[in-house]
Amino acid sequence: MKQESPQRIQNAIEKIKAKAASLPRSSMLGASPSRTQRAAIEKRLTSIDNLVDQFRRGSPFVKTKTAQSNGQSGDSSEKLQDPETDLEPARNLISITQQEQNEKQKEEENINYKLRKVDEDIVIQKQKLEDVKNDFLGLNPRDDQKKRVEASYQKQKQKINEIIQKLERRKQKLEGKLKTHSSSESDLRQVVRNGDVINRTSNDLNSNSTDTSLRESEMLTGSFLSGGKNSSQSLISVESRSLEDNSENGDSKSEIFAELKQQKELYEAGLKRLDTAIADFEAKKTELETELRNLHSDVFKSQKVIEQSEFDNAERLKQIMNEIHDDSDLHKMEQSRLQNDLDQCNYRSNERNNDLIERLEKLQDRIEAIEIKQRKAESLNQPPIMPGTLAKALEWTMPVLAFFLFYYNRLVRGDKDASFWLISLSAVAISVIVIRIVTQRASTFTD
Repeated sequence: MKQESPQRIQNAIEKIKAKAASLPRSSMLGASPSRTQRAAIEKRLTSIDNLVDQFRRGSPFVKTKTAQSNGQSGDSSEKLQDPETDLEPARNLISITQQEQNEKQKEEENINYKLRKVDEDIVIQKQKLEDVKNDFLGLNPRDDQKKRVEASYQKQKQKINEIIQKLERRKQKLEGKLKTHSSSESDLRQVVRNGDVINRTSNDLNSNSTDTSLRESEMLTGSFLSGGKNSSQSLISVESRSLEDNSENGDSKSEIFAELKQQKELYEAGLKRLDTAIADFEAKKTELETELRNLHSDVFKSQKVIEQSEFDNAERLKQIMNEIHDDSDLHKMEQSRLQNDLDQCNYRSNERNNDLIERLEKLQDRIEAIEIKQRKAESLNQPPIMPGTLAKALEWTMPVLAFFLFYYNRLVRGDKDASFWLISLSAVAISVIVIRIVTQRASTFTD
């Protein structure tokens, strides 16, 4: 809703008062009003009061007072404009400057890291140059080789110096970037200082820490480089410095020549010592080469022995495996042969048992035939076929015959089957039965 002007609200209040004045008051003057009239009047008055209160709540002058007294606005009231919204752009600017400052700080740390790496590379290249100088000074070239050695030395020195110059130029570029970043950082600090006190103090602390770290890194790299420069003095630099000092001090030519002669003698003595050292080195080298050749020959021989032993072991293993397979085959063959013999023995024993059973059956048939004959003789009341002596002889011969068959089959033939036991027992039983029958017949005959 749009806020209404005070003039408009005042006009509305006057209109409401005019409506209230136009109410019928004749009844109120003459006599007391009725209940219905009083209710209508009260209704209209309450509606007027509500309208007045509504317009008062919609007024901007009354809105602040009602909000302070009641703690809340009316239905038709609107939210007041927050005074902190005016500060929102400033806060956004502060956050943007802080973000930019953090990014620049990270970039500055990256530049410092690159500077440290460049310083380390410069120190390494200078140390490499010093090593090259020492290596060339350690050589003992002949007169015809000096020019070539010096040319190669100058070439390597030029390459290393070019690398050092490139690193120096890179270092200068990085330092220039670092200076520009430091200037822009100071501008950002000024903006943050004007915007927010807390952010200003934090940024000042960060800048102080970065400045101190930069100063410490520069001091360390400077001391490291100065130490490397002081430690990289060689014989050539000493000679040139001595000549320059002597020329600046105004010494005479004779002293210079004498010093040069002395330096030459020292150089020649050093060359002689280098020659002897090289000769010793060559002798040691030849000794080591002979030892190395002997060692190679020993290693070769030992390798041959190891290969031969491995071959012999492999052949022996193959032979053992073949023997094992042969033994297993022989064992299987012997086992199969024994199994066949056992089967044959079982078959023969079964045949013998069948023969004995057939013989016993025949014997039983004969005994039954004898019994039939005896019954026929008894039926005819004839004397027995066999006298008493023959019965006695048969009584003794039948068990003897049964035991004879038993021992013959067990001891002579070696048969231990259970069927023979049954056959022998049945034979004994049959013999006993026959003897009893004969004895009974004999007793009846005698009677």
